Amino acid sequence: MTNPPSNKGLKIAVIIMAIILVIGFAFTAFGFIQFQKFKSQIKDRSPIKLVMRSHKKFNKQGNPTNYKVRILENEPGYLEFSETLDSKWFGETAADYLWENRTDEKIKMNLRYPVIGLFLDGINGLETDSKNKDYWMYESNVAGMKSLNDTFLVDFILIDFTYERYTPS
Repeated sequence: MTNPPSNKGLKIAVIIMAIILVIGFAFTAFGFIQFQKFKSQIKDRSPIKLVMRSHKKFNKQGNPTNYKVRILENEPGYLEFSETLDSKWFGETAADYLWENRTDEKIKMNLRYPVIGLFLDGINGLETDSKNKDYWMYESNVAGMKSLNDTFLVDFILIDFTYERYTPS
């Protein structure tokens, strides 16, 4: 009597697929737990820090770089809002937040470090006042507005540039 051929390759493939599936479920569970913690933190209105992925184009000696260098928390150019986000902003976009907090269709953002204007050149929907580069205005009719609509507050900014409502003169 002959034994049927054993298919070792199939067994190994099934084991590898099972391991990948278990790892995938573990990552999903971890992400869900972090999401729930963050959501409850916002609902409790405890202070939260949403850090923008901010970069600068100059090294410590002030020379331009060919690559993006991350701005660390206590370095000049790190951005921060001056107020805590309300839970109603969870899952909303930067455009929604800025539009809701406008005055006369503009908000004025005073920058703690005016040099950050070089970074803000890359954010569509923000325009500088040509006479005064120390603040930027959010304009509803800017063509590049879509990028702010696609940017969730969680990804955008927390919180280290002070902003105040813009009042037209």
